[in-house]
Amino acid sequence: MPVKLNPKGNTNARALIGAGKVNKDSPWSFSADDGNKILGEDNWEKYSQWHLGTDRGAEPKTKGFYRYPFGKNGRVYRSALIAIRQRAGQQKQDDVFEAAGRLIKLIDREKKFDIEYYFQDKLEHSVSPYPMTIEVRADSGDEGAELVGHAAVFDQIGDGGWFKEKIDPGAFKESIQKDDIRALINHNPNFVIGRNMSGTLTLEEDKKGLSIKVSPPNTQFAKDLIVSIDRGDITQMSFGFITIEDKWEEKKGEIPIRTLIKAQLFDVSPVTFPFYEGTDIALRSHERWIEEGGNINKLNLRKRALALKLK
Repeated sequence: MPVKLNPKGNTNARALIGAGKVNKDSPWSFSADDGNKILGEDNWEKYSQWHLGTDRGAEPKTKGFYRYPFGKNGRVYRSALIAIRQRAGQQKQDDVFEAAGRLIKLIDREKKFDIEYYFQDKLEHSVSPYPMTIEVRADSGDEGAELVGHAAVFDQIGDGGWFKEKIDPGAFKESIQKDDIRALINHNPNFVIGRNMSGTLTLEEDKKGLSIKVSPPNTQFAKDLIVSIDRGDITQMSFGFITIEDKWEEKKGEIPIRTLIKAQLFDVSPVTFPFYEGTDIALRSHERWIEEGGNINKLNLRKRALALKLK
C-alpha cells in the first residue's frame, strides 16, 4: 500500500512553523537515536507528530509505519522538507509531495498577517455530518430575517477522504465564550453577515452540536444569500477553526479517525461545497423559531418557498 500523508504530522509541522520553531540552515539527518529520543517510552502519538507520511501496509505503532521525519529537537528542518519533497516526487506520492511544498512555502513566507496566509494556511475548514434540513418562511422577507442552523454536530463521523473526523461535545465551549467569531459566506472575509461581538451572531452548544443564529445585514450579498437558501441552492454550513486538542485512532488498513476535543473558532459559514455533507441551515423569524421549538423534521420543495411539515 502506498505511503500517504499523515495529517497529525502535517498539523504539527504547521503549528511549529507558525510558532517560529524552524531550522532554516542546518543540513538534515535523522538517526535511530533521534527517533528513539522522540519516541521515549513508546509515545507513538508524539512519534507520529514528527512524520509527514504513513505506510498503511505496515503495522501501526511501529517505526516502519511512520515515514518522512521532518524535524527534531522541537524544530522543523527546512532541509528535511526539501528531502521529503524530492523523495515523495520520485515515488509519485502526490499528497506528501504537495504537503511538503506547502510547508516550505510557509517557512519562506514573511511572518506577517495577510488574508491569504490567515485563511489558507492557518485555519482548517470542516463540516459535521447530520441529516440535512432547511426551512424558509415565505412571508419572512428580508427585514428581521434570521439564519438558524448548526455549523457542527457532535459524535457523528464524517469522511474527509484521507481521514475521518468527529467532534466531542464541549469542543467549542471555551471559544464561543471568549473569541471574536464571524459569520461569513463561503469562509470569505469580504462577506460578513454576522459577528458575535456585535450581537448579530449567537453561538451555543446544544445536545445536537454547535447551534448558530445570524441576523444578516441589509446588504445585497446578504439578500442574495437569502434567495439562494430560499431556492434550496445553499443548504449546508461549515466552520473555520484551529485545533487546540485532538486525538487520533489508527488501525491497520483503515482510514484514521480524528476526534476534535478542543478548537478555537474563527468563523461559521453557509457554504456551497462543504468539507462533507450533513449540516443544516434555516431561514426563519425568531418568533417562529421559539414557537416551534426548533423542531425541523421534513423538507417540502413543492412550492417556490420551502414549507416545513412539523411533527
